[in-house]
Amino acid sequence: MKKCLLVSALVALLSPSALFADKFDAPASILAGMAQAAGQPEARSGEVRALQPVISLDAKVSVIVTFADGFDVNSLVADGYDVQAQTSDMAVVNVPASELNALAERDYVGRVSLGYQLRELLLNARAEGKVDDVQTGAAGLDKKYDGSGIICGLMDGGFDVNHVNFLDDAGEPRTKILWRITGSNGAVETYDTPSKIKGFKTDKSDGSHGTHVLGIMSGSYNGTADKVATMSNGSVVVRRNRPVPYYGVATGAELAVCCGTLQSNNISIAAGKIADFAKSQGKPAVMNLSLGHNIGPHDGTTDQARFLAEKGKEMIICVSAGNEGQENVSLHKDFVAGNLTVSTTVSKSAAATGVIDIWGNDDTPFKVTFVGIDKTNGEIKYAHKIDGPTDGDVFLTGTYYTAAGYIHEAGFDPVFGEKGAVIYTAGVNTNNNRYNFYCNIQTLSGRISANVVPGFIVEGVAGKSADLYCVGNYGMLSNGINGYSDGNPTQSINDMACGDNVIVVGAHSASNDIPAIGGGGSFGIEIGSIAPFSSYGKTFQGRQLPDISAPGLGVISSYSHYYMQGADTSIASAVLSKNNRNNYWAEMSGTSMSSPFVAGVVALWLQADPTLTVDDVKLIMKETAVNDKFTAVDPHRWGYGKIDALAGIKKILGISGIADVAVDGDDLLISQIDGGRTVDVFSAGASKVEVQLYTVGGAMAASASADGDSVQLSAENLAPGVYIVRAGDGSRTATRKIVL
Repeated sequence: MKKCLLVSALVALLSPSALFADKFDAPASILAGMAQAAGQPEARSGEVRALQPVISLDAKVSVIVTFADGFDVNSLVADGYDVQAQTSDMAVVNVPASELNALAERDYVGRVSLGYQLRELLLNARAEGKVDDVQTGAAGLDKKYDGSGIICGLMDGGFDVNHVNFLDDAGEPRTKILWRITGSNGAVETYDTPSKIKGFKTDKSDGSHGTHVLGIMSGSYNGTADKVATMSNGSVVVRRNRPVPYYGVATGAELAVCCGTLQSNNISIAAGKIADFAKSQGKPAVMNLSLGHNIGPHDGTTDQARFLAEKGKEMIICVSAGNEGQENVSLHKDFVAGNLTVSTTVSKSAAATGVIDIWGNDDTPFKVTFVGIDKTNGEIKYAHKIDGPTDGDVFLTGTYYTAAGYIHEAGFDPVFGEKGAVIYTAGVNTNNNRYNFYCNIQTLSGRISANVVPGFIVEGVAGKSADLYCVGNYGMLSNGINGYSDGNPTQSINDMACGDNVIVVGAHSASNDIPAIGGGGSFGIEIGSIAPFSSYGKTFQGRQLPDISAPGLGVISSYSHYYMQGADTSIASAVLSKNNRNNYWAEMSGTSMSSPFVAGVVALWLQADPTLTVDDVKLIMKETAVNDKFTAVDPHRWGYGKIDALAGIKKILGISGIADVAVDGDDLLISQIDGGRTVDVFSAGASKVEVQLYTVGGAMAASASADGDSVQLSAENLAPGVYIVRAGDGSRTATRKIVL
């Protein structure tokens, strides 16, 4: 009996989350284990040295709680938990790391998810996407479309919301609300008045990603500045007070900005904040996420993906495809008789930092062996085998670490150093019923040959398959070892893009030569071709991504003033001294740039039809995207093709040129007067004219008739939105869409 108690105690120390392993996702399980070990009291034999978690035991962390059947958010509230965002079956809550196990123990908790760390993944761009014509009302449009009446939101980092690109003509912020969401606990600071927003500086001064992204989606400054030009002989000149062409797409939209720490659950909080704000304003919203990660099941079943899928029913969400289109971050293996293993290494040296995440196609376990292998001769210098599911998380470390429950093996120190560590967990994921091995690698170089590298050998069952994903300092490599495989980019698609109700965006080139004070440069890539870095792949269910492509290579947009104070300003393409500060514009490339471009286009489309759903938007993209000689090459990297803002808005309005009214005669004219709130119908020579206004669902909203050749129908009391006008004079009829 005493022996059994000792074993139970050891397991609890080894893996604090073991009792509730089926309730934690892998990152939450490992965090719980690290936090618990770090909090162990010193033993009589000396200091307890444990791997340090990213947060302390007392610090709070935001997690997604999925409710057990029959329970809802009221159970969390009743127990005093701080609920930060919610859907019908999930909530983001704030809890001390030391209490993760206590939370999992609650009978109303089905699952606790920490999620994955995210990374921050326009002149020619606007023309390439046919945005200029939409913004000016050219090409037969009845008016200009600039995103007015639409909320444009995002979560990102490195914001300068007082850049002139985000001010209106009076110098006031177009940002209506800003939330700073920081730390692993999702602490929220709210800036909800013009004075508070004007007083906000930046969430971080060592980055400008968010400022650039927001500028593409909704930057509106098109005045003058000192603008760099590259001459035909290659020389660079700065021309004073020249028009700045680097404004964005939805220049008239209202902005709702989230910034701060890019943890998965902070993204969920941000999505909830933006969706709720748009509801409170009675306006449609589009949210951009130029963020992501490569690890994960790629099937949309993570709690973070499911949370976004729910919010995607309330607003349109655009997500970057990823920037790993040339990287060896994925590896697929079909296990067949006689060929039941796949092997790879994850570094060019023994020192490696990163995560390898392996998913089976069902709940069948596979075996994993972690090895240290000499890349010159293939000799395995160290091996640790994991034959099946673990009881929570396992800490395999060098002898420097002395926390109870850590595993020390004789051969580890010489290969990976006394301060090296490998932390892993394995088992069936309850969200998707797939077997998963998740491993955090923090190895160092040991005392033996510098040619030793860390690797993994995966052994499966015939008829099954496995997908390996890696993020770290190198990726998956063969290192020239016989029988070991390089990774590839064929499944490089952002895991966060694999869920339902999001629009996934790849990138193509819209510019080649970039002007900059320091001379700029050329990408050497043909304009219109796919950006080499643009990620792609299939979801586990077989859906090919991305959905659409947009300009993302060589895009010039706004840069943070605070970032440029410590950066090389020679990268700037334009600068404006105004409001006691310098406002900069410069180049960035990535699907981080193409996704906000599409989000801005969606805002234009929502202005034309505020009722559009994510499925509507995808259908419009499918029916109007541009396909050409570039998309014909590697079509799996393009989705529907290149986005066309003008063709899309014409599709929405049901026109081939909106002034072209569909009529059965020549003289029946329909127009909007009084600021668009009155419909005027004229038919030359008619004795009576009738007009009806229908909702897009077919219900009559208003009607009017008058003797003579004209009639006016007031729509003053109707809700904003898209309506169908049907007019007739007894011999001719006309039908068209209008926007109130």
